[in-house]
Amino acid sequence: MKKKPELTQDHQQRSSGSDSSAIHSPSQRSLKGRLRINARSLLLYTGGILILTFGIALSIRANLGTGPFDALLVGLSSSVGLSVGSWELILGLLLIVLNAAALRRRPELAAAATALLTGIGIDLWLFLTEGWLQPQTLIGQALCFALSLPIGGLGIAIYLNSKVAPAPLDRSMLVVSQLTKLNVGLSRTLISVFLVVLAFVFHGPIGIGTLLAAVLSGPVLQWFMKRLQHVKAAADQPPMMGAP
Repeated sequence: MKKKPELTQDHQQRSSGSDSSAIHSPSQRSLKGRLRINARSLLLYTGGILILTFGIALSIRANLGTGPFDALLVGLSSSVGLSVGSWELILGLLLIVLNAAALRRRPELAAAATALLTGIGIDLWLFLTEGWLQPQTLIGQALCFALSLPIGGLGIAIYLNSKVAPAPLDRSMLVVSQLTKLNVGLSRTLISVFLVVLAFVFHGPIGIGTLLAAVLSGPVLQWFMKRLQHVKAAADQPPMMGAP
């Protein structure tokens, strides 16, 4: 009887190497998939904040009143000093500490990145729009403010869909809801009233725009969230196979 040829060491290594690659290839593909998802999330996160801060800059340039938190930022900037974006970061860090103390947890350091990027974005857009985007007529102001609502809502929706890092103010609303047993909507209203009072003390831009932002920002955000969910669901569907 003929003996079967023995496998050389080189053959064994190639054989084991091929088996190893076959074993590890699914995890490698999974790792590549996670990297793609993370890259997409970071892109949505950064892009959403840039769009959001452009909407904030438009509401400030409109000079008809901004949202409660933005009104406080502008008031602090004009009364105390520093830029609007700097106060975004300062108050964001303060909220992170207060949220952690209220819940007796460690501070969410990832939220600091959101406050930092938002502050940089606000200052960047205010710098880029200075001198040419300062409407002098009521129609121009109304148009500028009207654009700020959908642009800001789109930015928030994109940023929230990234699920990268929480916003300190949004976390504060959840903390108030948890501690007071009130729903999130009522908690948001209570915080907004408190912010308006602070903005008034520091001579922030409170006006008809503040009221409109408080009433319309929620529905505008909800509309964009639904549209993005439809787009995401369509993108996650597997491609249709062609007929053979």
